[in-house]
Amino acid sequence: MAVASLWREVSLLEERLRISGVRVVDGPEIGTLAPAVARARDALYLFLSDDCPACHEVVASLPVEGLSSEFTTLGVRVRDDLDLEESPGGDVFVALPPWIEAVPDELGDRIAAALRVRATPLAVAVRRGLIVAKGYLRGPEDLLEVARPLRAGAEVEASAAR
Repeated sequence: MAVASLWREVSLLEERLRISGVRVVDGPEIGTLAPAVARARDALYLFLSDDCPACHEVVASLPVEGLSSEFTTLGVRVRDDLDLEESPGGDVFVALPPWIEAVPDELGDRIAAALRVRATPLAVAVRRGLIVAKGYLRGPEDLLEVARPLRAGAEVEASAAR
């Protein structure tokens, strides 16, 4: 029953994204098993780049208070070979609110590669080892939408929506 409810929630999110015209090409498909490096706990992965002006804008617009204590929010820096030197855009992690846990760069590189992330800012939600949502970010509202399936009671809401 819980799997069916979770699948319904994932389907609703996919439909909303299709209707809005935004096709998220980065990351694994919604509903697939997360790579082992990103499967250990329910988490919202926030992928950011130092040289991405939109990333700096999104981080600056995030609330000081956390989204939820029900899951962990992890900040992952997406780097390419050029980013191994200091970026002219500045360190995007400097302004992260305290509720976002910064992932060390080497682990972040492995997570970003495993999830096939190229474009930023991007959020990916993992629940019970599955990719349950993903989306490019324009502001905190988009982050809240991607995080929605991670909240306790998400299955109840999905089954009530039938």
